[in-house]
Amino acid sequence: SNNRIDQPNLIVWLYEDHGCDREYQNSPLLHYNPKGWVDNYRVPKYVYYLWQANYAKKPMLFVHPQFWRKQYVGQKHDFDIDSNCDSVELKINGRSLGIQQPAAENFHTVQFKNVPVQKATLTAIGYKKGQKVISELKMAGDASQLVLTVSHKKISAKQNAVAIITADITDTNGVHVYGAKNTIRWEVSGPATLVGPSVYESDFYKNMEMEGTLYIDMPVSNLIRSTGKPGVITVRVFAAGIAAGEITLEAVADESLAGDIQSIPLTDVGREIVTQNPKQVRMLPATYPVVIKHSNTAIVSSSTSVSVLRKLVEKNLSENNTIGISVDGLDALLNKLTQAAVNSKGKLSAASINYHISNYNRFAYLLTALNERSLPDQLKKDWKEYYATELIIKGNDPDLLAEKNKIASIPANATIVIAANNDVASLVAQANKSFAGWSDEKKESYLYKLSELNPWVYRSSSWTGDSKLKTKKEVIVYSVTPGKAVVLPE
Repeated sequence: SNNRIDQPNLIVWLYEDHGCDREYQNSPLLHYNPKGWVDNYRVPKYVYYLWQANYAKKPMLFVHPQFWRKQYVGQKHDFDIDSNCDSVELKINGRSLGIQQPAAENFHTVQFKNVPVQKATLTAIGYKKGQKVISELKMAGDASQLVLTVSHKKISAKQNAVAIITADITDTNGVHVYGAKNTIRWEVSGPATLVGPSVYESDFYKNMEMEGTLYIDMPVSNLIRSTGKPGVITVRVFAAGIAAGEITLEAVADESLAGDIQSIPLTDVGREIVTQNPKQVRMLPATYPVVIKHSNTAIVSSSTSVSVLRKLVEKNLSENNTIGISVDGLDALLNKLTQAAVNSKGKLSAASINYHISNYNRFAYLLTALNERSLPDQLKKDWKEYYATELIIKGNDPDLLAEKNKIASIPANATIVIAANNDVASLVAQANKSFAGWSDEKKESYLYKLSELNPWVYRSSSWTGDSKLKTKKEVIVYSVTPGKAVVLPE
């Protein structure tokens, strides 16, 4: 059959996701081909292992891990295994669930049905011509820490030298947390600069957008580049509420270390700073308020008690600040710092503390903009909650200037309604009796403005059909969080 993966004279080569002129329907980003065997950061996808199972000679097996996660504990799910072995046995904590035989007839993929998901280790054992291979899936706990690896421990100090830094999120035991897509912030010190964005926000929820990082979930990588001087380079990566990752490497004046980028020797003569796109690299306003000053000391404790670490966090912040618990967003900051201290096993660096403080100060920038407006209390309360969640709790990095301008754009006499349910159209129709008679185009234009203005109104878009058959159609759905104040555009 022509549909078989192992047909004769077959040549297929689509190794990695890559940029392209085509626009793939419902892909996170436009002008991006997502059909590679590995993603943009060279992390293998399931199809990578499918091809291995059908063509590789070295014994291998791969257990599809998506259901072996704590949210599925107590449920039963089918588990697929790709393997070129003669037989594959699946076990939970040593208890056998049976043996199956991968073969060309089943595309070297076997399925174990109704596997009970438990807080245990799922083990697959394969045998091929007397050789034994084992693959284990350990049940991960909560996301606890960022773990960094580096492609080179030493690089040339020349300006054509780069190194790849890869970040992953694991639980306290170092087990990879599948599906972790926390917003992360990169920081470099020493004789190197960051090549990629300083902030990665997941593109998981994007649909056919023009900009992004191609980061879906962990692991993910970034590049650093030597600045031309020898010395120790330190890379730190932060995420809200979890232990930061840190790794060092060395730039050395060693002619035997060839640069990874082959080019003529580079100097600083005539070089200028590249103007950054503020939509890709979020820039803090120079005047944003420092409500809470940075800390100069780390937290070091032998205790992992939440109550003990909470007191140490409060003490640390009070060393440079006079603040009361009534300050907006402070409780969220203290909770996140305490959570980070617990995940760091009682040891929280000043850099980690200051990362969270910076998130709070970004929140304070928007809080000031809200407090300067004479707006209804309910609206202010809901928007403060949204910004505290985005900036302090999630560590996300919205465009602060755009958000400030959005707050300033709300008319003093704006119509504000409280959402009774998640139906946006009925919400608008209640306040504007003529809405039902509008054309579809006029309704869409108005609802789009509504979603752009209000943080609690959501717009999702997907495409169905086929453009060649002239059946392609965009499906747009609007929803709102019940109980939240909504500003109706004029």
